[in-house]
Amino acid sequence: MASTGPPPPPQRNLALPGPSCPKPKKTRSSLSYEIKYKIIQELGKGTRQVDLARKHGVNGSTIRRIKKDAAKIKEHMNITKSTGASMIKYCHNQVLLKTEKLLVTYLVRQARRNMAVDTRSVKEYARELYAAVSLKMGITEPKPFNASSGWLQRFKKRNKITNINIGGEEASADRVAAREFPPFLHEIMEEGQYTDDQVFNMDESGLFWKKLPSKTFVVQNASKCRGRKLQKERITVLFTTNASGTCKLKLSVIHTARKPHAHKSMDMTKLNVHWLTARKAWMFSTLSLSWFDDCFVPDNVPFKILLLLDNAPGHSPLLLDRHPNAKVVFLPPNTTSILQPMDQELICNVKAAFSAKKFNLLNDYTNTKEKLRNLSDTNTDSKSEDDENQQLAEQEVLLKQFWRTFNVKKAVDFLVEAWNQLSVATVRHAWRQVLQGIPGVRQSKSVTVAVDLARERNNEVRIARRL
Repeated sequence: MASTGPPPPPQRNLALPGPSCPKPKKTRSSLSYEIKYKIIQELGKGTRQVDLARKHGVNGSTIRRIKKDAAKIKEHMNITKSTGASMIKYCHNQVLLKTEKLLVTYLVRQARRNMAVDTRSVKEYARELYAAVSLKMGITEPKPFNASSGWLQRFKKRNKITNINIGGEEASADRVAAREFPPFLHEIMEEGQYTDDQVFNMDESGLFWKKLPSKTFVVQNASKCRGRKLQKERITVLFTTNASGTCKLKLSVIHTARKPHAHKSMDMTKLNVHWLTARKAWMFSTLSLSWFDDCFVPDNVPFKILLLLDNAPGHSPLLLDRHPNAKVVFLPPNTTSILQPMDQELICNVKAAFSAKKFNLLNDYTNTKEKLRNLSDTNTDSKSEDDENQQLAEQEVLLKQFWRTFNVKKAVDFLVEAWNQLSVATVRHAWRQVLQGIPGVRQSKSVTVAVDLARERNNEVRIARRL
């Protein structure tokens, strides 16, 4: 008869954990400072710690530690909010965290003082701060910190730090004076009953008429480009136009020679530009009076006009009462980059068109034989190094021949063509800042003109790619 006793207990698996039976790894859950700050706020509202631990999936000890470090977390959040820095989840090195906070404060203070700080000085100051913070916290052997370039990039990204240019006209512009000048100009135009046809602006700009791009495109693993000597032939060009864009005056060119070799057989009074001379080809106060008397006033209609000039040393204050029908108004100091129409987009637009004409001519001159050679040569990959050197030598000869034929007369002709191509819409668009809010001024609001200094450089590099 079979036994009717209780069944035997199930056997347990006594195998030790090994490769076939790995232990589940405990995942680490980290909370950002933003979440910790919200937990502190919820604790202040009376939420139970056990409920917060269950909500965020952490232990109760984590909530208690956050409550203990509430002052430090609030301090960190105040710094990140004031500087716009991004949140850090956690930081193993508390010395580094304190160092970065002090470094951000230092950079903000330097920016308010308008003091420039370069990469080297930031790294050096960060190392000094790290050592000082370690000493203050009583840490005799802190973790190594070299302020590497990688750390600096991550530090800048976390704190939204960028490099800006604090030099030049735009950086030092007086924006308060720039906002106050348009209403002042409005009063002058109302009092004198000036229209946009009668309001003019003149500005001068240097032009290196033999300038070539300093950068070009090269193929990786190809031979390096050889450098060249920069051409420094310069003239100063005076641009003048009215606010309506209907009257662009003849350009005035300042050169070092009264009659250059390219104009030896020409009457200098019958050129397509006004020819002025100066020892260094720059505008100065006496020359500005000569330009006003001999070039500006005779070129205008006999009724009254209003001329805007920037507050530069080369513009004589005697221009204020120089002519009974020509009223001169100087722009406030340090507002040229914001208000002056010529500086907005007109001069750079003309220079971009001039560069395009010059480089197209240079490309046509130097690439004629090269195109014929490429058409007749079916196996271009088998060229020897000697053949390439010979072609480079021929190219240099062609360049020298081109610069002998491209003189200041040809450069001025290209400049006049570029000036004449300037559209009325572009001119009106450039006057939008100084004439803003003035009723009765005809301005084209539907025209979008996308020209700036970047366009000039892109034009040069694009054409230089074919050279």
